[in-house]
Amino acid sequence: MKIGHTAVRYRHWTIEYRPPPIPVRSHDWQYVHDDYDGPPSPLCGTAASVEDCKAAIDELELELELEQQS
Repeated sequence: MKIGHTAVRYRHWTIEYRPPPIPVRSHDWQYVHDDYDGPPSPLCGTAASVEDCKAAIDELELELELEQQS
């Protein structure tokens, strides 16, 4: 695995391995939606693994869907 060059597509999201130069490993993977246009958009984040990114994405999409319905 090349640091900073591993990317996974998940739905309309890109998940990349980009570990920051800190000893904490809980932010090694970053996810961003295709429609992300900068802060304060919630369409990005970090997690400890690809699986954690996918879980966060699923939760975020559910929250956004519920917001649109109300």
